[in-house]
Parts: sequence; C-alpha cells; structure tokens
Amino acid sequence: MNETPLDILIRGATALTADPALPMIEDADIGIRGDRLAYVGKASGAIAAHRVIDARGHLAIPGFVNVHTHAVLSLARGMTEDMGFAPAYTPGVPHAYDITEDEAVALGRLTALEAMLFGSTIINDMYTHAHATLPAIAELGIRDDRLVLVGKSSAAEGIEARRVIDANGHLATPGFVNVHTHAVLSLARGMTEDMGFAPAYTPGVPHAYDITEDEAVALGRLTALEAMLFGSTIINDMYIHAHATLPAIAELGLRISSSAWIHDVDFTQIHNKVWEYDPRIGEDRLRYASDLYDRFNGAFDGRASVMLAPHAIDTCSRDFLRDVNSERRRLGVRVMTHLAQSYMEVEQVKQRDGMTPTELLDDIGLLDEGLIAAHCAVMTEGDIARAGRGGITVAHAPKVNLTGGYLPVTSKLRRAGANIALATDNMHGDMVETMRWALAAGRLQEKTVNDFWGAPDVFHMATLGAAKSLGREHDLGSLTAGKKADVVLLDFRRAHLTPAFNPVGTLVHTGQGRDVATVIVNGRVVVEGGRATLVDEDKIRSDGASAARSLWTRVTGHPPAGPARWQAAV
Repeated sequence: MNETPLDILIRGATALTADPALPMIEDADIGIRGDRLAYVGKASGAIAAHRVIDARGHLAIPGFVNVHTHAVLSLARGMTEDMGFAPAYTPGVPHAYDITEDEAVALGRLTALEAMLFGSTIINDMYTHAHATLPAIAELGIRDDRLVLVGKSSAAEGIEARRVIDANGHLATPGFVNVHTHAVLSLARGMTEDMGFAPAYTPGVPHAYDITEDEAVALGRLTALEAMLFGSTIINDMYIHAHATLPAIAELGLRISSSAWIHDVDFTQIHNKVWEYDPRIGEDRLRYASDLYDRFNGAFDGRASVMLAPHAIDTCSRDFLRDVNSERRRLGVRVMTHLAQSYMEVEQVKQRDGMTPTELLDDIGLLDEGLIAAHCAVMTEGDIARAGRGGITVAHAPKVNLTGGYLPVTSKLRRAGANIALATDNMHGDMVETMRWALAAGRLQEKTVNDFWGAPDVFHMATLGAAKSLGREHDLGSLTAGKKADVVLLDFRRAHLTPAFNPVGTLVHTGQGRDVATVIVNGRVVVEGGRATLVDEDKIRSDGASAARSLWTRVTGHPPAGPARWQAAV
C-alpha cells in the first residue's frame, strides 16, 4: 500500500462491494485518498490515516445511483399520489410552468438533501427551473392510562399538567396495532426470505423445536423492541415458549397479545413435506394454551391478553380444529391462524379433507368475526365470499406475500365484507413501511388509483381496523378522549417529510418507522427521543444477535452466512 497517509480510513465494517469477484468482506478496511478508493480489503498491519471512522457494526456499500428523479416535485408529496397519474397529467395541481426559479431551487435542494441522507451519491434529475412545517393544531391530554383531551390548542388553555411534551413539528397518531407477528423469528432475518416459503416448511434452517426458552426470550424481546421503536403499541404474537416470551416482552412497556403456537401435527417432519397428526400432541398443546390464558390474560396492568392460535389448517386436523373452536367458546377468546397462505397448504387440505381450508373452517364454525386469519392469499371466489360473509379479519402482511411471490386478494376480500388489518409477520417491525406495501398491493389488485384503497384506508388498517380485529376498537386504535392513552409522535421536521400538506398521505407514501420520536403506552412514555426508556436497548440487541448466532450454529453445524454466491474467498 502507498505509504502516504490516507485521508480517511473506514475500519471494521462488513462491506458489500457489488464486485462479483469479491462481493462481501467482513471486518473490512476501506481507505480513501483524495476522491478515490485507495484500498478495500483486510489490512494485515497498521495503516496511517488523517481520519479514522470506526465502522464496527455497520454495513458499507457503494453509494446508490438514483437514475430518475424530479427533484422539484417534492412539492406534490402526500398530495398527488392518491389523485391519479403523474402531476403533469393531473388537473388542479401545480404544474411545471407554474413554478418560479426560486421555488424550483428550494424544492430541488430539499429533494436532493433527502436523497443524500438516504444514501444516494448521485441523482439523475429532470424537471423545470417551500418549505412547509406541520402546523401545531392539536393538544392531547392524558390522565393515568386514558386520553382525556383531544382537540384544538385553544381547548387546552388554562389546563395544568405534570409534564408537557412539545410536539411542534410532529405528527400524532394512535399507536399502531400489529395484528400478526412471530417475534422469535427475528432469528431468520435476511436469511430465509430468499430460501422459499415460511421457515417452518424450509429445510436447513432452525425450526421452532430447535429453539431454547432463553433463545426465544432474547429473540422475542429484540423483535418487540424493534416494533415498539417503530410505533407499534401492541403486537399480536404467536410462536413457541409463549409462557416465557410474553412476560419478557411486557417488560418493554408495550402491550402484548400472545398466543401459544398450537397444532396436532408432528412439526419435526413438516419441512420434509410429511404431515402426521397425533391427538396426544393436540391435547398437550391445547392444554398449554389454556394454561397460558389462565396465567396471563389481563396481566401487567391489563397490557397482556391471550388468544388461541392453531398454527395453520394443514398443520391442524379437522378434529383438533373442532376442539379449538370448543375451547375458544369456553374461554370467550379470539382465534388467530394462518389461512390459505400457500398453494402447498391448499393442496394438502384438499387431499386430506376434500375441500379448501376456508371451506373447512366454515364447516366447523370458526369462520366468523372472532377469527384473525393471516394471509388468505390462495382463495377461490367462493372462499372470498365465505370469508366476507363470516366477517373475518384478514391479517394482511403484504411484504411477506409479495416477496414470497403471492399477489394478495385483499381487495376482493374487503369488498366481500372482511375486515383488513395490517401486520409485519416475521419480516420486520415497521408498520409505516407495511402501510406502503399494503397500498401498493391493493392498487396492483385494483389496477388503478381510486378512493377504495388509498392512504387513509391503509392507515385505518394499521390502527382502528386492526384494533377491531382484537375486539379492542372501544379502547384502542384512535385518538379519542376516553380511550387508552396509546400515542405515537413522528418527527416531521425532516427532508423526506417536507412538505406535509396532507399528513396521512405524507406518512404513508414517504414516512418510515425511524421517524418515530415518542411512544406512549397506557399513559407511560416508553420511547423518547427514538430510544426505549424502560430497558437497555443495546443489551437486548446484543442478546438477540448472540442467541441467533448460537442457534444457527448449533442447528446447521456452522456459523450463519448468506447464500454461497456471496461467500467468495477473501
């Protein structure tokens, strides 16, 4: 290496080089001299540099090359996306010939700043030769665990409070209600999404029966932390070791609706495409779920609740599902399951029972308003009509569907009468991003931009519509005086959220979970300044990463790594 000191040395990052000869380098050193990369690799000795950036725990990538932008059109943000085609073809909006040179400069700089902050090192822009803040128009008042004031600023004059939060420039929303998660499956992040269907059906990966209780707790807390930081004030979780993960997640301060993952199939053979049912397994799992309800429903100041969660229709026999139906009526709880989530499930149930999964649930009495059915991606027209008549809730996880190769049928289901509620499943915890995926999925189904499936609709699916699925619409899902004080404040004083003439449109089209600054659950601040207030974030992240690494290593016999094509020799 040239002995002249480097201008900048980046040390310790994992580098995704985009170079086919050496696509990934762990613990990399990246040297910069002048305007050039002088060194990319693993240095064997000391390197002199004028500035050293410690990038341990960071991912280094080439700058993004954004090949098509209209920087000045930040003026349309949150407004024209729900009005039809491009602004140039849309009446009643500002057009290129309306914009002054000074306005173009201000708007163009705004978009360029946003792109740069998000990693673009070049934009290829085309357009012609301002700044708007979110007005402070509302006050929220909280007493104990309830909202007691929601109104204009003038309504709060003369009111005393123990603490005042200055939310000028912020958007206040109800806490997001995330209706379908598998918190422990943060273990699979970045790994199984490109390997096929859900981890339970995929060979060569850790499965539920491989996971220890301690690992489940560490991984569950990691996912719950992520969801809470991104604005979810309740997650509806189903997986294993629920007796341990429920109280561990509740310690973070959010609400937890938990379900033991119950079934009567031998899950050790599912990834081999073998379905063997054993009533003894079913009896044991159903007893465990009922005990979970007795122990935790209503615990943690009412923040914990329990429902029944038969895993899926192919992993639960008809007789077992009948038992679940009887038990849910005895306990008075709701049921969550995976329904019609894959062609494989549909074919298995057809061979076993001679009908579709939806027909089977209808036949045994589970297809009603008390059912939260995840995905519902492979349905006949008859299935859709049945689900709509039953008034089920579809737990819509659009990112899981679309990245798995399934275009949802949620538009038809909603038109048929089903309630649609959003969920992140095991992909990530960002409900804002999920709203955007849901918007895109719906418009692909509708094949147009219309008033049936827009930004306000997917926002409803993440809030009040989702609360309805849990039977909690009287208490959660909207900023209404008398309801529980579950509030999210998003910092809109950011380039990508400016202007914000139509806040719900801006949130859905350009927002992200990282914009969440404050989260209040049950009247208590659990996130402030984007950081959790009741737990040690760094420890949760470290414990989760360690649990995932040890689990993968134990199950597969080697440390976890990505696809072989990314593992070129260093």
